[in-house]
Formats: sequence, C-alpha cells, structure tokens
Amino acid sequence: MADAGQMLRKQTMSQQKVQAYIAIAQKSDAFWGSVIVFLGALMLLSTFPFYPIYMIFILAAICAIVAVKSPPVGVIAGAAFAFPAIIYQSAIFGWFYLIILVLVLFQAFEDWLIIASLEIIALAPFAFGGFPFAGYISLIGMGIGSLHFGSKKSLAISLASVTIILFLSSIWLVENTAYMPVKLDVYRPGRSDLLLNRPTTDISNFGKELGDAMTRFLS
Repeated sequence: MADAGQMLRKQTMSQQKVQAYIAIAQKSDAFWGSVIVFLGALMLLSTFPFYPIYMIFILAAICAIVAVKSPPVGVIAGAAFAFPAIIYQSAIFGWFYLIILVLVLFQAFEDWLIIASLEIIALAPFAFGGFPFAGYISLIGMGIGSLHFGSKKSLAISLASVTIILFLSSIWLVENTAYMPVKLDVYRPGRSDLLLNRPTTDISNFGKELGDAMTRFLS
C-alpha cells in the first residue's frame, strides 16, 4: 500500500510538472505571437503615412494586446487600422486593398502567422519612410521563416515578399531598403494617384483629413 501511495504521489507530481511546462509554453507562444502581430501592424501602419508616429505605436500595441488572447483578431485589427491610412494616400490603392482585407478576414483564423510574417518581411523596406537598415528585417525574417515554416512554406513566403517589394517599389517609385534594386527610370513618371506623397496628419486636423480621404475614396 505504501508503495502504491508513493507511486501515486510521483505520478501526481509528474502530471503537475507537465501541466506547468505546458502553461509556460502556452504563455511563451502567446507572447511571441503578440510580438509578431505587433511588428506586422507596425510595419503596415508606418508604410502609409497618415497616423502621427505615436498613434502608430499605440495602434500596433492594441493589436498586440488583442493577439495575446486571439492572434487572428489582432492581425485583422491591424489590417483594419491600416485602411484609413491607405485611402488617405491613394483612393485607387484603397480599392485594391479592400480585396486584400477580405482575404485577411477569411484566412486570418488559419494563417494569421503567415499573414503577419508577410507584413513584416514585405513592408519593412518601406516602413517609416524607408528607414535605413530596416530592410535587414526582411532578410532576417526570411531566414527565420525557413527555420519555422519549413522549406515549402518559407519559399512561398520569400517569393511572395520579393514580388511585393519589387512591385511596390516600381509603382511608388521609391527605393527599398532590402537591397533589391529596381530601375525606377523605367517606371517614371508613374501615376500620381498611386504615389505615397501625402504628409503625416496632425491630431488637430485628423478628422478633416480622414473625411476628405473617405470622400475621395467613394468618389
């Protein structure tokens, strides 16, 4: 009987240890998931000048907080926050972005990590006005992706990211910081209604600029 009781106690302690390790792993996954969602929202919101810089960090932090409980909803929130910034810069691009937004709504609950990773890798070269060395985030992200997703998914993500980077460089007529050269002279002068040439708004005229952007979008 004593041996049976001792074995039962050992089993109970082992179960408690396993449960503790599982809880730690879940917390770790939630933390890193929220970090990835935060970075994805940060890259997306800072690529399209509209929000004051402190609002960009606040909105990205909101997405990260939401992602602790539900990463897909955090990704969807970041995509939704970006919509006003995109129509402010380009009404035409805003209509195209609606298609992307619908795809995000449908796919986020299954592929939120891939979507957030694409936001980071593809948009880092344009984030914060093409901040120097931000393109290294894309290169590092591709390397990390190959370790996490495996060869097939990482190859698809890398090809999609490179295509997006080169495409956006060509239509926006801007150099990217991912060291992927584009002969911009071939695409000049470009369409003025696709260029990101509007300045960041100020909090004092935020509402007016948002209203004007929505008017242009619906025109």
